Amino acid sequence: MRRLLESLYAFTVPADPQNREWARRAAPLEIHERVLRFLTGPHQDVLDRLAISSIPPLDAMVEALFRSSVAEPFARTLRRVATHTIHFVHARDRARDPGSLETTLLLLERLTITVHLRIDGERSFARFKSRGFHPADLDNDPFRAFGVRWVEWCVSPPRRELRLIEEYDQTSRSLQSLMREARATTPSARWKALQALTGGGTLRLGPLTYRIPAQFWRAANPDWAISELAEGLLALRHTRPRRGLNRTAIKEQLRRQRLERDIGHAWTQYGRWLHGTPAMQHQVESLLGGFPLSPDTPSISTTNSNPLT
Repeated sequence: MRRLLESLYAFTVPADPQNREWARRAAPLEIHERVLRFLTGPHQDVLDRLAISSIPPLDAMVEALFRSSVAEPFARTLRRVATHTIHFVHARDRARDPGSLETTLLLLERLTITVHLRIDGERSFARFKSRGFHPADLDNDPFRAFGVRWVEWCVSPPRRELRLIEEYDQTSRSLQSLMREARATTPSARWKALQALTGGGTLRLGPLTYRIPAQFWRAANPDWAISELAEGLLALRHTRPRRGLNRTAIKEQLRRQRLERDIGHAWTQYGRWLHGTPAMQHQVESLLGGFPLSPDTPSISTTNSNPLT
């Protein structure tokens, strides 16, 4: 039954930045209100953060039935899971790094996600009817599996993966600087300048060194902009292509890491706002056990060894 249910219902992985994108352009007060709803609200708060999509789309009656019979019990379960998790992790982190506002906010970022659930509407209801399944069966799979993965991610080290986007920024800035020095303002001039800079099959861009094989010149496009050249160099380093340069994979990773960085910036801004608004910070501290939170802590690491992220 597990495989069948997983074919009908699919969650976005908890650590996917899509689940935290809501904070990307949120004002600090908006983030604060969501945090307070999470810390004080009933299971309805989780239910409101359950984003259901279906192919084909569910009609209003069927979606209402699905929410009442499946989503509400799931939300109640997640509410309990989240409550236990935040108290456990906060107590653990307080012992390791007393009063860390930054670590506490990263935990809240992970717990206030929007849960994205995709269902195969027609197949799921047909299968449930033909095989005699009941919505309660979903308490085991895949809803429970999502809860386990969510908790595993919440208790994992507070790290944010940004290495690729940082390398891209460094590469792009270095290329721009070199092209200005070479007065290469057209694609053809940039291409010639790049070839001239790649002596002995090596291109040095600040602290970064790229080995440029002959196949790079065949796979790259002489008309690429600097941003596209930077993507090509990252593809050369990180995808090790046998044929061509897989810029598609690199572009997707860069998109996700840009989103991750924007989300991190939004929560950092919220932390600064919270520290500068004592009454608001006291609200959060009271709901977390009354311990004062200080922003004077080391920055969250940008490396990540967590396989769920």
